[in-house]
Amino acid sequence: MIAPVRNMPRLLALAALGIASFFLEEEAQFQEPQATNKLAIEFQSLLLLGLLAATGVNAHPAHRQSKPGVQRRAVDLDKYRLRTVSHYSNTESTSENPALRLLKRATYVETATELVKSVAPGAEFRLVDDHYVGSNGVAHVNFKQTAHGLDIDNADFNVNVAADGSVFSYGNSFYTGEIPAESPLAKRTFSDPTQALEGATRVLELPVTGEATPEPLEGVETYSLKGTSGAQEDPEARLVYFAKPDGTLALTWRVETDVLDDWLLTYIDASSNEEIHGVVNYVAEATYEVFPWGINDPDKGNRETVTDPWDLDASVFTWHSDGSKNYTTTWGNNGFAQNNPTGGSQYENNYRPSSPSLSFKYPYDTSMSNPSSYIDASVAQLYYTANLYHDLLYDLGFTEEAGNFQQNNNAKGGQGNDGVILNAQDGSRTNNADFATPADGRNGRMRMYIWTRTTPRRDCSFEAGVVIHEYTHGLSNRLTGGPRNAGCLSSGEAGGMGEGWSDFYPTAIRLKPGDTRDTDYPMGAWVSGNPAGIREYLYSTNMDTNPHTYKSVDTRTAVHAIGNVWATMLYEVLWNLIDKHGKNDGDKPTFDSKGVPTDGKFLAMKLVLDGMALQPCTPNFVSARDAILDADKALTGGDNQCEIWTAFAKRGLGRNAAYASSNRREDFTELKKRVVAGSFLFRYPDGDEKRAQVALFRRSGAVRTYQHKLAPISGSVEKEDTNTLATALREIKEETNLDLHSLEPLRVGKPYSFVDESINREWTINPFAFRLKDKSEGGKGEEGIVTDWEHEGWEWHDPLKVNESEKFGGVPKLVNSLRRVWPEYDLGPDAGKALTSGLRRLRDDHESGARQLAGMAISTLREVLVKMDSSAIDNTWWENVRMTAWHLCKNGRESMGAAITSALVAVLDRIESVLAQSLAPPEKIHRILQAIDEQAAEREASTGRIRDNFVKYLRENLYQEIASKGSIAILTMSSSSTISSCLLEAAASLGVALDLRILESRPKCEGASLAAKLLGAADEKTRLEITLYTDASAALAADGVDIVLLGADRISSKADVSNKTGSLPTVLSARHVMPKTKVVILSETEKIAGPGSVDEHVVEDNDPLEVTEAWEVTGVQGKAVIASSLHPGQSEPNGKRITVKNIYFEWVPACLIDAYVTERGLWSSGDIAKRSQWIGDEVDRFFKHL
Repeated sequence: MIAPVRNMPRLLALAALGIASFFLEEEAQFQEPQATNKLAIEFQSLLLLGLLAATGVNAHPAHRQSKPGVQRRAVDLDKYRLRTVSHYSNTESTSENPALRLLKRATYVETATELVKSVAPGAEFRLVDDHYVGSNGVAHVNFKQTAHGLDIDNADFNVNVAADGSVFSYGNSFYTGEIPAESPLAKRTFSDPTQALEGATRVLELPVTGEATPEPLEGVETYSLKGTSGAQEDPEARLVYFAKPDGTLALTWRVETDVLDDWLLTYIDASSNEEIHGVVNYVAEATYEVFPWGINDPDKGNRETVTDPWDLDASVFTWHSDGSKNYTTTWGNNGFAQNNPTGGSQYENNYRPSSPSLSFKYPYDTSMSNPSSYIDASVAQLYYTANLYHDLLYDLGFTEEAGNFQQNNNAKGGQGNDGVILNAQDGSRTNNADFATPADGRNGRMRMYIWTRTTPRRDCSFEAGVVIHEYTHGLSNRLTGGPRNAGCLSSGEAGGMGEGWSDFYPTAIRLKPGDTRDTDYPMGAWVSGNPAGIREYLYSTNMDTNPHTYKSVDTRTAVHAIGNVWATMLYEVLWNLIDKHGKNDGDKPTFDSKGVPTDGKFLAMKLVLDGMALQPCTPNFVSARDAILDADKALTGGDNQCEIWTAFAKRGLGRNAAYASSNRREDFTELKKRVVAGSFLFRYPDGDEKRAQVALFRRSGAVRTYQHKLAPISGSVEKEDTNTLATALREIKEETNLDLHSLEPLRVGKPYSFVDESINREWTINPFAFRLKDKSEGGKGEEGIVTDWEHEGWEWHDPLKVNESEKFGGVPKLVNSLRRVWPEYDLGPDAGKALTSGLRRLRDDHESGARQLAGMAISTLREVLVKMDSSAIDNTWWENVRMTAWHLCKNGRESMGAAITSALVAVLDRIESVLAQSLAPPEKIHRILQAIDEQAAEREASTGRIRDNFVKYLRENLYQEIASKGSIAILTMSSSSTISSCLLEAAASLGVALDLRILESRPKCEGASLAAKLLGAADEKTRLEITLYTDASAALAADGVDIVLLGADRISSKADVSNKTGSLPTVLSARHVMPKTKVVILSETEKIAGPGSVDEHVVEDNDPLEVTEAWEVTGVQGKAVIASSLHPGQSEPNGKRITVKNIYFEWVPACLIDAYVTERGLWSSGDIAKRSQWIGDEVDRFFKHL
């Protein structure tokens, strides 16, 4: 519910459900929901009026406080609110407990049950029937403690089980005091349930009258109390225990009364019928301003017509059907919107607009003074906003199993029969809105009131943020503690967070394209008529504008005031994630292959939602913070830990913050970031790669972190380091005295980050692997290892036996670093050897072009798949496949990486399609191998299409020149199979002589190889004249040519082309000698790289001996002196040094290129840019979260 903060009575305002209500003075007609007679109809366009426009916001103005609110009841419920007693064990603490690893059982429910038994030995408990697996792969299981067959109603245990079946985290509020020795059911000395109702009514002054008659319901000592009036439904009573703050148990009647303004669970002593031990209120209150997916309020934009706005994944029956009937009113599976001028509880026959054509278009403007005159527009707007939010939350993970609000769950889990009752212009109150959240399976209820603080009065159904705020109470109450436990947000701090979540979501949704972290937002500005809104402070990242910190909660007891603090912290999280990942300004999130939103805004909303499902019943700020951090670990592998920690620490909720009801401990310490390079040294005894050994170094007591732990050679990346490889080599030299002469670079590992909370640090690890050369190879061998002060020794280990156990004694995440450079750890020896051999072939092949190397990479991936253990094709298997592909892209020939990456991404896409099919593992792996073969065949066919398109280009652009001369003059270089086949095809198809000038392309003279290849392939009819030129005579060779024809090893997003060194001077020479010469690129589209400048691409500086060895033949004078001085980094005593560069590729800018001929036709730079972006997106999708 919405309510101002200042001078507000201390009401118990934590609720599982919020109802929004507004007074309507005029009576309205009533109409039954209209259902068509057909069970299935063709849905027509739904025309609902939305609000759309830019909104004005303030950039850190001075805050203004709101006016006081109105007390709505005489009894102060705040003194009966439940206390926070839960404990949350986050994933960091569970992962450090070896005993928990032994708890894994056949099912996640069995695992969770074993955990409860181990944590609470001897406790009696029952499984709550609401367990499910969330969209992030984490399973949620809830338990209720019992004694003598009765629930201890405020004693809960929630267990979160990771996708691999291990315990992820858990929350515990079990009672640990003395259990009564005797069952109360034996002597039955407790009171009658009707007496309990009378006592609750008397103490709380409830408007329930009449003489109640108990009627038994299912469950021990559970009754429906018939014959009363004043409540919306018959009150219910159930005998339960209640854990008191003093550590004792009280036998109580839990009396449920829905008296509209309050829907209460009252725990009244079963002996005295006078003492109330606690109250849970299902009704939540709040006031605020939000954007309805593009507009904040009617003053800042125009209404527009939207068509079929539903998401069929989230609302499979659309918004106007429940799967059995189709409706022509604002009635559907997700909720029912209607006018409720009397404020009564009956809604089925209330008035709602109807349109057989589903065209809900009704007049409204802000000058209309009589709310009843625009009730149709109000109901339509409320229905639109609530349904759209339902669909968005569904995408983020609030599904049927999680307890969302739907009548028909379509056999997808959960209880169903609980669409939201949406009352527009509710007549029971003014200047507010509220939402009631009972347990899953019972309808949520939202009441929207008329606001009277402006002239004319305002209807908050038109402020989507009010609707979103109220609906979010349903979200937070259903997720926290499980769908069947709607009372977990009833303590002060937990209740305040309920209001905070309800402020956070509409604030996140209202962000505009131009917003930055300097943008501030009020809440409830439009409905209240106060530009500063109704919260104590604006939502802002500026500490001057909003100074809230964790300790602010000490002096604030009203839930909206506490919520303002919590939502402020979440606003900091939101902007930290947006700054890192960008902001999607659309209405819906986009997800990568692991279900992670690709932008910061929706990622923040997803993590906060997932955190609700992880946190315990009755959470506090600290446990809710930990749950959000754990949600990030579950969803992204912890990719955003630093951003989240930094946000919370800024507001005093850092690692050492601690909860206390009146003296909270703040901690503003932010995580320290360190980027390091970690290098593993390997050797192969007897040359057997299957017997690899890895050197691990024991850190000394003189280092600052992880003393006496085993680790690779590691050190921080310094500003002067040109890259992380330079860091790795520098650290190896400093710590072992080894240099490159003793090392062969093997692999670069995919970097990753993790947080070590014990030292308040985020590490980013860049792993490397090197092979130690022995003396026979010119290295120093292990005898050359001389450790410095940072280590107290070192030892060889079998890499497959390295583990994370305390006994092994490694640094944190040692295995994760190792497996990133030693995939054999996950793949097994046979598949690992196949990958190693494939990487070596790619790395050592300097003859084949990019296309041939891409084919080799595909073959290697296929071989690895054949040798992998595919008995269980699960998420781990799929991650290993993607990591294998990543290594082939990164550690084969990265300079040729565009073609390799494109080819492998295409293969992964095919594999992903097969994985979605319901097949047994043997059939699935067979189909995957078949799909790879199909991809390889398609690649082969593309060469023929390039030949055809090249001939087409010549006919359309150079036909007159060719016809007049009877020949075509072409200058090219290097050796490309694509170019050679295209040249032969052109000669044959055009029937003209081919005047071909070829540069020899030193140092390996691939141009001469091309000439030989063409001569060998040409038949007797081919009129072919080839002239070979030295590279230095490119200008002479260009005289009179029609085309400079080049291949491509890589094409950048801006259409620049990387090709054999010498390409750029050749093009420049041709442009100078023959200005009209066409520069044409022949290339497959798979050679287009992802976004990035050419400076970001790898430049291969290859072995200088390839150059100097050629001098042997030509008799270069002094070659021996030069060759002896080629040791990298080594110079003569007097400083003399010589360097021979052997760079294979260089860039030709797009401005010098006339045409790109591909297998898909003649492409422009725009076509290339689109393809580049697609490749970048696919690379992120498959590799980002490895």
